Amino acid sequence: MWDELVEQISISDMKNLVGNAGWEVMALKAADKPTMMDCDGPNAINNFMTGAYGNAYTNQSNLASTWNEAMAYEKGQLFGKEIESYNINGIYAPACNIHRSPFSGRNYEYYSEDGNLSGIICAAEIKGINESNVYCYLKHFALNDQENHRGDGGLVTWANEQAIREIYLKPFEMAVKDGKTLGIMSSFNRIGTTPTAESYELLTTILRNEWGFKGTVITDCVMAADTEDVNRALLAGNDIQLTFLGQTRISNDITGTVSGVKALRQATKNVLYTALESGAYGVTGGYHKYGFQIGLIIIGVVCWGSIITYFVRRHIRMKKWKNGSAV
Repeated sequence: MWDELVEQISISDMKNLVGNAGWEVMALKAADKPTMMDCDGPNAINNFMTGAYGNAYTNQSNLASTWNEAMAYEKGQLFGKEIESYNINGIYAPACNIHRSPFSGRNYEYYSEDGNLSGIICAAEIKGINESNVYCYLKHFALNDQENHRGDGGLVTWANEQAIREIYLKPFEMAVKDGKTLGIMSSFNRIGTTPTAESYELLTTILRNEWGFKGTVITDCVMAADTEDVNRALLAGNDIQLTFLGQTRISNDITGTVSGVKALRQATKNVLYTALESGAYGVTGGYHKYGFQIGLIIIGVVCWGSIITYFVRRHIRMKKWKNGSAV
């Protein structure tokens, strides 16, 4: 039945769905799927582009410091209800990377230095959020444990497999298996030299094949989408891009090959699965980013118009100078 559904969706629509998922997952008319609205977290509803802001909760570190699984679950319940009240469908939260150092700039979003404690509290919070018609994008998958060079693709992390599995992946594994998260956000960094969004071993071998995850994987924010290749990411199991107009970078390697189209269809299926399983499928999002997109387009048109005008006028001046010199 999934195959029959996805086959009704055009390649053009699938490209738009996969490549243009910044704070909004596009509608699919062929599947009767509405636009899904996503928002930043993890400590509050926070969307700087639309002005959607919610209650600011105590951060993840303080929550984990209680060692109170029941409280984490209740916090998730409250947060989920608030998200749903805004007609937001997906939240970029929670986050469960490891406190490798007191100086990491994102420690306030992460639970603790212990993988097991982080996993228990994170899974409980996700369970609470899942009770509302909301899906979580658990982040930042994985080994995103410092801030230096995150935004320029230069954070290269190295670790052996035992440390990765026993410490850094442990909370994510627990959140997938026990918390039943329906979304994952890949991270800015690279594992070795491979961007996490392009890592088949991370996103397919471990996440899907070993842990049984069936939902949607999204990239980290716009800068991360610019430091990985959308084509390689699709083949690795990274379904959608948290950016604008990323579909323009999807090449014939995807749309013109059997393996590429298969990856595109699988990504589309994963998005639909997340929407259905979360209960958000029939919920229409409460805000839109079209104004922001239109603003970007207008700025682009003005910039290109200015450049073209400059070169045209420059050409005319030089032609006049040349003709004057010849005389």
